[in-house]
Parts: sequence; structure tokens; C-alpha cells
Amino acid sequence: NMEKLNDPSHQSKLIEDKMISNTITLDELFREKNIDPNSKVGKELVTLYNDTQDKLKIELEELKTQVVDIATNDFNMR
Repeated sequence: NMEKLNDPSHQSKLIEDKMISNTITLDELFREKNIDPNSKVGKELVTLYNDTQDKLKIELEELKTQVVDIATNDFNMR
């Protein structure tokens, strides 16, 4: 449904799910591949993870602002 894909609150949920998934994936990588978080590869993974999460957080904040704006506009139209 295209309307749902364009809905900022739905997109926010998708981003939150991605963030949770990224955390689980990183934890699994360290555990299953026995990667030391303090090793060179471990530090690179943590840096990549942090960069990705930071980008998603920015995207999430922008979407939450849109949700607030939409709610405010809806309220003001009544």
C-alpha cells in the first residue's frame, strides 16, 4: 500500500526496526564469529555500526518531526 509507505509514522517504525536489527546483527557477529570488539576488525564493525545508527537516528528524528507537524496541522484544521 503506497499510502502506508509514505506515512512518516510507518516509516519511523521501519527505521526503529532496522536499528534493533542492526544491534542484534552486531551482537551475533561478535558472538558467532568470535570477533573481539577491541580487535581491528571489531573496532571497524563498531564504527560502521555507529555510523549507520547515527544516520538512522537522524532520519528517525526527521520523520518524528514530520509526524508532529502532521498532527499539529490536523489539529489546527479542526
